[in-house]
Amino acid sequence: MKTRILVIGLLAGSIAGLPQLGSAQVTDVLNAIDSGTRAMGMGGGTAVSGSDTTSALSNPAGLGLVDRGQFGMAIRNLPETTTTVENDFRDPTTRSTPTSGGRAATHMGLVMPWKSGSGKHRGSFGLSYTTAGFLRDLRSGNNLTDGDLRVQNYSELTKVKVDLFTLGYGTSNGSGLSWGIGLVMASVGVENLLRYNLQDAAGNDRGNVSVDNSQIGTGFGGVVGVQFQPKGNSNMVIGASYRTAIDLSGNDRTSAIYDRVPAKASLGMAGSRSGFRGGRDFLVYGLQIDSYFDGRSGGAAATDDAISFGGGFEYNYHWSNYRIPLRLGFNTVNISNDGGNRNTFTVGFGVRPLSSNVSFDLNFASPSRGGAWDLGLGVTYRFGK
Repeated sequence: MKTRILVIGLLAGSIAGLPQLGSAQVTDVLNAIDSGTRAMGMGGGTAVSGSDTTSALSNPAGLGLVDRGQFGMAIRNLPETTTTVENDFRDPTTRSTPTSGGRAATHMGLVMPWKSGSGKHRGSFGLSYTTAGFLRDLRSGNNLTDGDLRVQNYSELTKVKVDLFTLGYGTSNGSGLSWGIGLVMASVGVENLLRYNLQDAAGNDRGNVSVDNSQIGTGFGGVVGVQFQPKGNSNMVIGASYRTAIDLSGNDRTSAIYDRVPAKASLGMAGSRSGFRGGRDFLVYGLQIDSYFDGRSGGAAATDDAISFGGGFEYNYHWSNYRIPLRLGFNTVNISNDGGNRNTFTVGFGVRPLSSNVSFDLNFASPSRGGAWDLGLGVTYRFGK
């Protein structure tokens, strides 16, 4: 009964707080929006070295270490911006304001172990849906210069949502080495709505522009990965993965906006230390670096090369019949096109009832340059005992 009351209270408080959230990004919104699971609270430092329902996409080698079936999902806000356009229409001055955006399911995953007739664990299959990139920008302006003409009532909505569906398999040799492979299908929705009127110097109408392009492009790629424990250190895992770039098809009207999901290479490590508070608590830490490359530059939704580095800590506090993970992390991303860093601080906590198969994670992220908090709420259910 106590478990049920605590869980209901956490969910109610989390959902009530979502409308006030802002648009802080852990990494570049189109390359790698964080789906809001456990790794988000640690600055993304454990994604490639973990083993859960996100592993099918982030590193299928982690599936080889999952010996119990589990289902996981996450919801989070999808950040948006509103941009004011001034002066020259072709080379405008812009001011962007972030907003929290709507809330959506950004991850759902299922992992099922594969056992031989004798009950030996042969590995695990994973099936997942993950929102890996998102952009929504509404631009508007009036009295913009366009040569001898003036642009009035300018309004342009650009929206891109990158969803990745992955079927993966991972296995382990039982001696600290695991590997995996996965098939990735990209479904990318692109929407571009453009409206404006043209006037001459005397204020006479000279025509109007109306564009409505919306398409969903699809494509296939792959992901491979490996995890291993250094010799003599069973409390550490090192992971590496590579996801291919994915070219889209069926998007001829929107290809100039977004036409290719970038490749991603990741390297990370995670470790743990026990013995805190007389052995009741333990600490988990992780570091990870991600490289996004081989995308398409230019256009309204460019995917320029980026390097992301993140890390953090998770202190697991044992209280009564619960384990309470407390998280703190930091992430920085460098976009090669703009030459600057985006630095983000992250925090989070979880609830792990020791007598239940259900666990919850609540994670937040906020940029150091200002802006409100992002929030991700994750739920995991483990089958069996």
